[in-house]
Amino acid sequence: MQLAADAPGPDDRRAALDRAERRTEALNRLLDQMLAHAMVNHRADAVLRETVDLRDVAIEGLEACDDLVAPDEGRVQLRLPEAPVPIEGDMLSLTEAGKNLLINALQHGRPPIRIGVSQSPAAIFVEDSGPGPSEVPEILATRHAGGRPSGGLGLAIAHDVARAHAGALRFAHRPGGFRASLEFP
Repeated sequence: MQLAADAPGPDDRRAALDRAERRTEALNRLLDQMLAHAMVNHRADAVLRETVDLRDVAIEGLEACDDLVAPDEGRVQLRLPEAPVPIEGDMLSLTEAGKNLLINALQHGRPPIRIGVSQSPAAIFVEDSGPGPSEVPEILATRHAGGRPSGGLGLAIAHDVARAHAGALRFAHRPGGFRASLEFP
């Protein structure tokens, strides 16, 4: 903001304000991710588990991203089985993990993107039509900062939620795309 105040002309002032806005948005995303990560880790030990239908988790995760996904553009598709897919878990943490997988695909993948649930194994997944990351995804999931504007915490959150539910965060390069999934026993 000081650069904008000291700018010699309106174009320099606008450029400085635009940069300050981008940095503020990045900081806001990082703080949101840090709070979500702390919440997930706290809830892993503090919250009683209940029976959760993974179909509800997928729907909640998609709805949590409604500001990123226009409902009529068809960029994200929802794939759910007809029968419930129950696991013992924490709905809030599971939704946060699913949301983070979807945000990751929206930021780094290619449409169409699919968020869905499978029954065997019980899993929530996000698939996109891109090639996937060149770096080993497991490394991305276990470190806490990746040098990206979000701070690289989204996959770390998903990893921690899977682990807290005796599950695993899995990645797979597939014909025509890439898949990230949270699989549960």
